[in-house]
Amino acid sequence: MVLPKGCSDKAFLRKCNGGAGICRNNSIQKAKGQFIAFCDSDDYWMPDKLEKQLAFMAKKGCVLSYTSYMTCDENGDMKGIVVCRNTESFFLQNVIME
Repeated sequence: MVLPKGCSDKAFLRKCNGGAGICRNNSIQKAKGQFIAFCDSDDYWMPDKLEKQLAFMAKKGCVLSYTSYMTCDENGDMKGIVVCRNTESFFLQNVIME
């Protein structure tokens, strides 16, 4: 995996395949930052995705968020969009994690 020059993000690789759950749990345990975002091998993020998402979270006081997403075919051509329906929102202001 190649990360952009100057990027402070980290990638952890496992030699045996334990699936996404084991990789995510391992990465969460090793994380030292304020936020965690998962970009799986079949994901593509727009260049300003995290900037917009973090600004939204700060404005609303969210500790967790998720977004709508586009679906593509095997050639990378967009086929549709799955829109988050915001029927109910929960914002947690003072969360203590132990």
